Amino acid sequence: MELEEYVDHLRDRVDAAVLASHGRREQLRAEILADHPDLGARIRRPPPGTMRWARHLLRTGTVS
Repeated sequence: MELEEYVDHLRDRVDAAVLASHGRREQLRAEILADHPDLGARIRRPPPGTMRWARHLLRTGTVS
């Protein structure tokens, strides 16, 4: 494949990959919650301070 052709269709491939990833995530979530219905009540969003700390680690390259 020529570089120009590759670059021309890059956005379409990335968009399709993101949509597929979201679909798989939803499918796995449904399967896991079907086997463990109480698990959904135990999953919570981290507090804002913890999210800031995690973002800092990601930006510094400490975590990937």
